Amino acid sequence: MKQQKMKVLESSNKNITSTSLEKFNRHLDFAALEAILPPVVTPVKLSELSGIPLSTLSEWRGSGDGPAFLKVGRRVMYSREAVLKCLREHMHMATNEYAGEA
Repeated sequence: MKQQKMKVLESSNKNITSTSLEKFNRHLDFAALEAILPPVVTPVKLSELSGIPLSTLSEWRGSGDGPAFLKVGRRVMYSREAVLKCLREHMHMATNEYAGEA
């Protein structure tokens, strides 16, 4: 009985890990993102295409941590180059790589 439970748990963990990695890889495929990003994109469209929540984009604009943006009147827009540059600059291999950035 105990062995059966362990097999189910192992199987469940593998499924969760695979799904998480697929989702993670889809969001970090810069070539694909670069291909589908228009030259200028709104926060809503950027969120849809990249998977970055609108609230995160808003926080980044307020703190200056995200991509450079253009504001015309009340409209916010991002250039494709600014978005890709920002995402590449925020790539880390370990948590200690960005610990001193605060």
